[in-house]
Amino acid sequence: MPPPPPRFQPKLLPDQAQLSKWLDGINRFNPRLTGNAPHQDSIDYLEQELHDIGGLSIHRDALHLKQRWEAKTYGLSIVGNAQSINVSSYVPYSGVTGPGGVTGELLHYPRFPFSFWRAKGKIALVDVRLRALPRFALRLLLRVRGRYPGSADLPAWFSSPLSLLYKKLHLEKAAEAGVKGVIYIWRNCSDPNAVGQYLPFDTPYANCPALWVNGTEGDKLVRAAKRGESVELVLEANIQKEAPTDTLWAVLPGSRSDQTIIVNTHTDGPNTPQENGVVGLLALASYFSKLAKQGQLQRTLVFVFVTGHFQLPQLVADYPPNRATHTWLEAHRDLWDGAPGHKTAVAATTLEHLGCTEWKDTAGHSGHGPTGQMELEIVYASNAKLNEIYLGALQGRTLGRTVTVKPLPVYLGEGQPPYVAGIPTLSLITLPDYMCAATANGEIHKLDLALMSEQIETFAKTITELDGLQTQEIGTADRPGLLDRLFFGILKRLMGR
Repeated sequence: MPPPPPRFQPKLLPDQAQLSKWLDGINRFNPRLTGNAPHQDSIDYLEQELHDIGGLSIHRDALHLKQRWEAKTYGLSIVGNAQSINVSSYVPYSGVTGPGGVTGELLHYPRFPFSFWRAKGKIALVDVRLRALPRFALRLLLRVRGRYPGSADLPAWFSSPLSLLYKKLHLEKAAEAGVKGVIYIWRNCSDPNAVGQYLPFDTPYANCPALWVNGTEGDKLVRAAKRGESVELVLEANIQKEAPTDTLWAVLPGSRSDQTIIVNTHTDGPNTPQENGVVGLLALASYFSKLAKQGQLQRTLVFVFVTGHFQLPQLVADYPPNRATHTWLEAHRDLWDGAPGHKTAVAATTLEHLGCTEWKDTAGHSGHGPTGQMELEIVYASNAKLNEIYLGALQGRTLGRTVTVKPLPVYLGEGQPPYVAGIPTLSLITLPDYMCAATANGEIHKLDLALMSEQIETFAKTITELDGLQTQEIGTADRPGLLDRLFFGILKRLMGR
């Protein structure tokens, strides 16, 4: 007679006090930029926490960045003018100057240029306008399967600094044209929302130093450009060749040795919301280790904390579209691909950006603050059965709003690689405006512990139910149809990716 299916035991989940302890733990290491000292220290911290949970075999994959770039000193001033310019942030992996910076006449591009040749020997000043996407356009990108509660929906308009990830800055063209440096101006973005934005984070080294300024500071520079004035731009950085960075992963054996469920996230990011999925994985590892001791865990769970999400060009083959988890999957096919002598992954679950409250610009982008709502939870469900399971696990929640969506044409986050590998996936991601803001307190004050606890409980319920199902009941991942493939190809071309 087969063993009874595992049952969900909420009392075994870590409480909010423990979640807070883990959050404070990772918040000590910000910003955790790929391969830097705080990032490596945070991985050591996570490894120790996994050891303390017990019952897991813990492993590390040693990877290397060909070139790790980390900003050290940056600034901007108008030559011969006492007026100071406040820099919002720098462009990651853009380029470097010496301690004295570079000086050049400003050339203003009110629209994004097709070519930077007019700015040769000068410093280009470029307006970058964020475009708001209406709901009907979002529905082309995110095909909604279900909602909880029933009123949950995609926003009427989506406007965020994150949309920059789908717009190329073309810094490499500026370097080729002999531009001394570039200053980008946030437009349609409030001044406080622009602070510390570590964007774009998915580009290779460009060899042209570049900084971000908010709209107010940008207006000062536009006036200076009209007067034919010059600026001094400083961007010093530490550059390390063959810099180490590790992926951490842990295996919790179940009673079956032939099948696995993968639970993944990434460890690198400029603040605590990005990425606090690690807290979710620690909580789930703690919960399921207790179930395993009771003999209540059937399938082996593999918890994967990948590096490289914030330096995808260096660590991921075929990026885009692949994400950092692709590198781990390729290195450990024995844990998921079902080949002779290998285990079969019956499902993969991904947690990213937990507990996020919603902060948005006010009308006219005059300010930025909390809306009083939780961030919309987008959950990719790669087939109808997984969608049903997740919507069922949401029942009884008091916080949050969720839409479940189909995997394509766009699959955001680290759930994408397991899906591409053919593993049925359930992946949670939220998109707060502050997701990439590198600020002094790590944006930890924008997180809600009660929401995070409910999100983790939802995944504990989901994985428990998956563990009790037969493989054929879970099913396979839906594959994209011809129209989705064509649409995704057109979208990539429009994004210049």
